[in-house]
Amino acid sequence: MSQELHACLVRYFARLQKLDEKWKELSAKAERPLEALANQAEQFRHVANVNINETENDMDGETRERLMFKILMGLEDEIALLQDILTQFNDANQDLKNYLIKLENARSQVSLKDETMQELIKGTSYRPKLNLLLEWAVESFQFYHNMYLLF
Repeated sequence: MSQELHACLVRYFARLQKLDEKWKELSAKAERPLEALANQAEQFRHVANVNINETENDMDGETRERLMFKILMGLEDEIALLQDILTQFNDANQDLKNYLIKLENARSQVSLKDETMQELIKGTSYRPKLNLLLEWAVESFQFYHNMYLLF
């Protein structure tokens, strides 16, 4: 059983590293749609402004409606891209949660009094104690979960 717990620990922290890389990749991928969304929202506000008739760049109602429609379509496209990115964030977090559940299940199946577990429980000079590893695993999942909720 200690072998299974050890394997689950290794798999969890390896997956955590991959999740961190995925978050960096997706965050960079989300920058362009977010900037485009902000720009298009500003464009829409300017075009939809009722006081635009008083400016020197006066346009008729049909042209304004066409322009507003094009801008709205662009907004919709950017929102769809961002929704896809959010789905990928959620999928990555759910994957890490599954690894955490497997780790917790493996931990609940071992006896702390087992002699083969003592090295894993007490830790070594190159590996932290089991309780610290489990605490870090829960905290790392909670960190990424909270980050997702902020989006």
